[in-house]
Amino acid sequence: MRPDRDTTTHSRFRYAALAAAVAVVIGLGASTPAVAAVPELTNPTFADTNGDGHPDGWGTWNPAGAATVEAVPDAGPEDGPAVSITSESGPDARLALTQRITVTPQTPRELTVTAQVKGEELSGGFSMLRVQAFDEDGVAVVPARPGPYLTGTFDWRTYESRIELPAEAVQLAVEPMLDRASGTIWFADVRIAETVDQATLTASATSAGPVHLFWELTEDDDDAHAYRVYRTEGSEAPEPSEETFVREAHALTTADTGAEPGTTYTYVVVAHAADGSVITTTPPATTTTPETFEREQVISTLTALETEDGARVAWSLPDDASAEGLALATENGRESVSGQQGAVVVDAAPGERVRLLAGDSEIATATVGAAEHPRSISEDAIDRVRAHLDAEQPTVTGAWNNLMTRLDAGDDGPYNRPDGSAGLYRAGTPRSPTWSPATSSGHRSPSTR
Repeated sequence: MRPDRDTTTHSRFRYAALAAAVAVVIGLGASTPAVAAVPELTNPTFADTNGDGHPDGWGTWNPAGAATVEAVPDAGPEDGPAVSITSESGPDARLALTQRITVTPQTPRELTVTAQVKGEELSGGFSMLRVQAFDEDGVAVVPARPGPYLTGTFDWRTYESRIELPAEAVQLAVEPMLDRASGTIWFADVRIAETVDQATLTASATSAGPVHLFWELTEDDDDAHAYRVYRTEGSEAPEPSEETFVREAHALTTADTGAEPGTTYTYVVVAHAADGSVITTTPPATTTTPETFEREQVISTLTALETEDGARVAWSLPDDASAEGLALATENGRESVSGQQGAVVVDAAPGERVRLLAGDSEIATATVGAAEHPRSISEDAIDRVRAHLDAEQPTVTGAWNNLMTRLDAGDDGPYNRPDGSAGLYRAGTPRSPTWSPATSSGHRSPSTR
């Protein structure tokens, strides 16, 4: 018996609809783009599950001096885990915990790495949460940013570092680091997240006194003409006023040289357009200065950033320095300027040097396209540098000379390292670097014999 015509037609429609639905599902699945994946750290809280005192999943890099690492289960914020790096050789200690993470085409290009940090009698130096990116040949395509550096004694606070990954980046390096400092630095709860486009401000007290300030604006707010810094005692954000005004800056960094010992300060920075109108205000940042300051010599600072018309040069002198007879000198001539701080546009190309002069004396220099920031130099630090030179300890000149030797030797030279770096060398004494395996996570860390 033949089936009823209506039944057959209904079945055909039902099968056709089912096939169409399957095709739609397959089509949707085929066209769904890959979801951007934020890189994940192994053991971001520095827990020690195998009981050896070292945080699982982290390697170490120790090119100079001696330092110890200890993972403590209840020393962090809210009694959580944390890790300490303590110098055992005074201010020449350099040790970083290291972890490298694979970067894929699906990785977000703009990332923010945060950590909780605490300091105990950190004697200057360059301690920080160092973040870098490397290409497939191990060459750093995004080097570590210059600060903010952590010094002095302070309680737990948030440290933030942003990075923008170029297309050739295949690895992200995250390195909590004690760098050329005595004392102890603590880290806890390191996190990586996709960057949210918002202004940031970091305030970092130094053992010599000045509070170093670093800030970043959003892409919509990056045409600021000047930045006004405001400060108040305590942890409440200051209201911008004549009473809370500290200074005006013309680059994305400055220093508060009027901070008092043993005082908690909170800062905000207000960005202004050329007509004086307010563009944006950063979130507040709080820091506490050391109970006592080292004797200090605060140097003048100079920045030179490339613009369409040449170079925008900004200068800043110590509060007690004379501003008479100031001039900026470039390869194209000399231009008189005035004021303890300010900014002008000069005729200079990327890579050219700009000099800040007081009469015929050079007081600061900068390279167009390079961002430099305030530093404080104590007499003890100067003595240490001289002692290092006498003892042929690591110096910038020694590293440079050995880097040139490595480059002259070519790709097969004895100074090549898997990360493409020249390492840290003793002045006048080339040294062959080695690599030591790090941890069970499979990451490898550079070391120097």
